[in-house]
Amino acid sequence: MQHLQLGQEVNAKFSWKPLTNNGVTFINNGATHDSGYTPQNFKMIVNNSISGNVVQITYDNLQHSSYGDQKITKIIAIVHDVVKKAQTGNVDFWNNPFNGFWYEEISDITIDYHFYLANGQEVNFDPKLSDAWITAGSLNSGGGRTEAVKLESAGKAYGFYKSSVTAHNGNELYADGSNERNTTESAFGKGIIVPIPQGEWWDNPATGLRSKNAYYGAGVFKVEGKGVSLHYKVYGKPIELPVIKITGITSRDYITYTILIVHAPNLVIMTGNTTIILKIIFTNYRTCFDSLKVLRIISCY
Repeated sequence: MQHLQLGQEVNAKFSWKPLTNNGVTFINNGATHDSGYTPQNFKMIVNNSISGNVVQITYDNLQHSSYGDQKITKIIAIVHDVVKKAQTGNVDFWNNPFNGFWYEEISDITIDYHFYLANGQEVNFDPKLSDAWITAGSLNSGGGRTEAVKLESAGKAYGFYKSSVTAHNGNELYADGSNERNTTESAFGKGIIVPIPQGEWWDNPATGLRSKNAYYGAGVFKVEGKGVSLHYKVYGKPIELPVIKITGITSRDYITYTILIVHAPNLVIMTGNTTIILKIIFTNYRTCFDSLKVLRIISCY
């Protein structure tokens, strides 16, 4: 039975406090993605990946949230351990916690949520009752990428009936196949596995989890104890290291080889029955080389 209710909180009082100035810029009322959700917002621009705490967000004056017969009046969210992709990362938050958040060019971000009663006491979700469930939605998959969310605190993940999203390893939710309109592959090389429901698009930002088809890109966590820690992650197709065939060795420090495009800095070189792994530094991974050029070996290991 569900006793945890997290409702629409359009009148929530919203504040945020930086916990680091390293590699991140904060812009008040700077959210650009679906910023029409709520009037108060802020954007976090991630210039470098950050280990440790980044920002504390407080949602106060909550009026439509509860656990059992007790009102939840405040949520504090601690954002930490953010890993950006190649480009500058962006993360948008709004004053209504029901709308969640949005991120771009971020591969990993973890948020610890703490729920408080009117008397200031932190909510402790009783593991014996199994009565606190939190839905994770908008888990897109397609175009070689798959969004996932993992429960790092106590509890367990479950999939919804006829959802494209399923539970993995007991505490992580994502779709094994694509759940986009076309049959583009997921990060795991699979197209649409579970049919997309007819009618309203399941990932409609105007309705969010209120959409009748939102279940298709969602799953649920049974949560226990104090605080809920969720690790949001984007999987991509694994990088395949290019195999280079040695055609000759001109000296101790140089090799002659044939290659067109380099995608990764660690290259596997096959020489008969021996495999040599070279660590080669490039200023641009997509630098093109003509065949039969000479490249200095920086280090072997």
